[in-house]
Amino acid sequence: MRSAAVMTALLGLLAAPLPAHGDAAMLSGELSLTSGYSKTGGWTSEVRGAPRNGAGFEYFRRFSGAAGDILTLDVQARVTYDSSQDDAAWGVELHSVWVERKLGLGKNMIVGHFSPAHGLEPVVDTHGEVLQTLAMQDLGFKKDWGVGYRGILGPYDVTFAGQLGSGMGIRLDDGSFLATAQAWEPPGDGFRYGVSLAAGRVLESRGAWTLPAPEFGSVVSKFRGGAAFTASTGSFEYAGELTVGTDDGTAVAGALLQTSYVVPSMQELRLELQTLSWSGDLDDRVARATTVTAGVAWQATPDLALRAYVRGDVEGPGEDGDASAVLQAYYLGG
Repeated sequence: MRSAAVMTALLGLLAAPLPAHGDAAMLSGELSLTSGYSKTGGWTSEVRGAPRNGAGFEYFRRFSGAAGDILTLDVQARVTYDSSQDDAAWGVELHSVWVERKLGLGKNMIVGHFSPAHGLEPVVDTHGEVLQTLAMQDLGFKKDWGVGYRGILGPYDVTFAGQLGSGMGIRLDDGSFLATAQAWEPPGDGFRYGVSLAAGRVLESRGAWTLPAPEFGSVVSKFRGGAAFTASTGSFEYAGELTVGTDDGTAVAGALLQTSYVVPSMQELRLELQTLSWSGDLDDRVARATTVTAGVAWQATPDLALRAYVRGDVEGPGEDGDASAVLQAYYLGG
């Protein structure tokens, strides 16, 4: 079942007259240019884990009434080029495409393409970044199409989401679905933690475009339990996540730890270090891969970021994996 009708029905859940008291809108252009060198692949513009080269836009708008904001809309899309694709090198990526409606008393309903309620991705914006979370190894995508609910349960911010389980592409097939739930401690003294559960039948896809539609493969039954945190103290910021579960009954696990340091005498300069480890089969040591990435990010202007990283891979016990360097120029502004 193609999900155009599904999403039309979901959007109908938010249908209501919009207020006439006023709104605020922002339109930004986006440009991402990435290049890198690895000892196995040489120079390439398709760098593993980094955004594809492309250009696009983000449109963000709040609709307000007499009592404040009622509806929020975000659309982030770009046209990208990937020479490694055999059939089509050009594609359209729809990232954040959602509408969120405030229901009152701290409750919100969201519909569209948004982050599942699992891991770091809902609270750490990695769009346009070279350093990514565990999302791609864990669930297979960073965002999915569906409907979600956000509210307050005791002292925690909670989110529940029911989604298609198809990631960037829009498809509901072979009983696919993804259900996630997450609770985060509200922002406070610089330390925040969250726990989450995820379960579903997720469609594997080859290619991360929305258009042309990606080629979908088999359905994988996934179950996950996870924990994540963010923290800041002085010039340091930290983030980490841990996920464990099964893929079609095979035990899997992943862990990430990231540290950032803002140079006090030059606030535009940030030093970053990340360790990411993933095992697709806990019973097979060779299935484990660990990546260490270190680099520098310079906010040259409010709209332009320049980044450079070196990355080393370790795959299996004592085996040296690939080593690479990544350069990126990323622009997002009006």
